[in-house]
Amino acid sequence: MSGTSQDTVQVDSPTELRNPGTTDIDQLSTVDILREINAEDASVPHAVAEVLPELARLVDYAVDALRTGHRVHYVGAGTSGRLAVLDAAELVPTFNIPADWFVPHHAGGASALLAAVENAEDDEMAGSVEMQRTRTPATWSSG
Repeated sequence: MSGTSQDTVQVDSPTELRNPGTTDIDQLSTVDILREINAEDASVPHAVAEVLPELARLVDYAVDALRTGHRVHYVGAGTSGRLAVLDAAELVPTFNIPADWFVPHHAGGASALLAAVENAEDDEMAGSVEMQRTRTPATWSSG
């Protein structure tokens, strides 16, 4: 990078909140940065373990939906949304499933897959409109 920008970008978004456990990460050595990241990553299995019953219900619901002719919609934003789109694309060749079983939706639309669209992930109305747009008896259930 040549030069340093003096501009500061402020984003007021619940999805962009600072992790209070890593507020000093920019002042750490490389190995300490990696330790902080590793420690945060280590918290994931415990967090998942705490919601396994709910996760099992969700998986059972999705399997039942697919068995009865419905589809599963992946709805996401930012990096996790991009990964959901990639996952949905890979399910077909990996598991030899019908291409319409998993339908990805990414906040900000297709252009947000290649470049950040700030605040798209926080636009609840746009998400609601997208889900209503795709609502059909074969794809929608309030559970």
